[in-house]
Amino acid sequence: MKRIFTFLILIVFASASFAQKIEKQTLDRNGHPSFVKFDTKDKSFSKTQTNAVFSSIFSMTKNDEYKSLRSEKDQIGYTHERFQQYYKGIKVEHGIYIVHSREDAIESLSGEFKKIKDISIVPSISEKEAIDKAVAFVNADKYMWEFDNSYYPS
Repeated sequence: MKRIFTFLILIVFASASFAQKIEKQTLDRNGHPSFVKFDTKDKSFSKTQTNAVFSSIFSMTKNDEYKSLRSEKDQIGYTHERFQQYYKGIKVEHGIYIVHSREDAIESLSGEFKKIKDISIVPSISEKEAIDKAVAFVNADKYMWEFDNSYYPS
């Protein structure tokens, strides 16, 4: 119980410290940040703090996670690192966020965060049933795996 209380205090403190450093924020239609610009005049966040920044801004749970996809540097010195959102280890479609940084300091974030209510990730139908339903829905004359077995979905 004492650990939980201490953890909650740390989260509240971290949230308050992140909120004070946000210069501009745009919310999507669901109320989640789609753009966040930090005030970099004061102490700015390092790229090593990306997960803590995500956790604070999105109020992420233990089931939510962002994993780095790739990083690109542009001509004016910014690094743009793309992150994919996962829920209980399952990729969240369109859950991509980009961290825009310069000289290892995070300046802004942009993208889509999908808030997922606690749902089960255990499939309710078998793989074969899912493929049969997909084939029935598409109703094509021929499928790629009829020509090359390596295309069979699995």
